[in-house]
Amino acid sequence: MRERLLKLLESAADDGAVAIYLYERLLPQAMAVIDRNPYSSYLEQVVEATRADYPNWGIHQYQRRTENIMDVGNAKHYEEAASWLRRARDIYLQHQRAAAWAAYLDSLLERHARKYKLVPLLRALR
Repeated sequence: MRERLLKLLESAADDGAVAIYLYERLLPQAMAVIDRNPYSSYLEQVVEATRADYPNWGIHQYQRRTENIMDVGNAKHYEEAASWLRRARDIYLQHQRAAAWAAYLDSLLERHARKYKLVPLLRALR
């Protein structure tokens, strides 16, 4: 019965499916639902559950959210972008990837150097 129910969830892209996958510790399936619905309210929970085993996935999720805000120049949401980026930094550092973090941050600073409200927020993440 369990297997049949889990099979039915495979095509779901809602938060209910994510909650079940997290409960069942079916992390790749939870990640797949987030990939289909990147603005799920479960994003942070899934990243936290997967950060030890799937750090690149979590980093990518946070970077995507951050870059969506920064690339369009949505200045009123720069604080939120910095918050997402801080979470990505923490995963980089958890996995001893400080050099990769520094390179990524430098690329953001270079790309967004003219966004004077954003630059200090980025520099604070060093």
